[in-house]
Amino acid sequence: MASTIVALSGRVSSGKTTLANMLLKRRPGQRFGTSDLIRELAQEEGHLVDSRRSLQEYGERLDTMTRGHWVADALAPLIVDLPGGSLVVIDSIRLAEQIDALRRAFGRRVVHVHLTAPLENIAARYAK
Repeated sequence: MASTIVALSGRVSSGKTTLANMLLKRRPGQRFGTSDLIRELAQEEGHLVDSRRSLQEYGERLDTMTRGHWVADALAPLIVDLPGGSLVVIDSIRLAEQIDALRRAFGRRVVHVHLTAPLENIAARYAK
């Protein structure tokens, strides 16, 4: 199983995916996008998530139903067979309850990094 789980949070275009990719260039591991996890969970339940809006709505539904625990629940079977020393990066966490659930499930292996950037930089990145 992974030895470190880095949970990234921050505004859209704050650099989360860039940081995730940089971390995984330095250390073997895997990136898991919460949007991908949401799509998989929705598909398993027979729901179509085909837009950013429907993705957000389904994610909010999961958060409400599970109090944010769905991220840890979805991640656990995906990382159980990773080699020891692997890095897992979760891109991205939206709620404190999600972090709390990850910490309850995986303990001290969880590191939370919240990214910030000046609004003008975020706007310029988002426009690209």
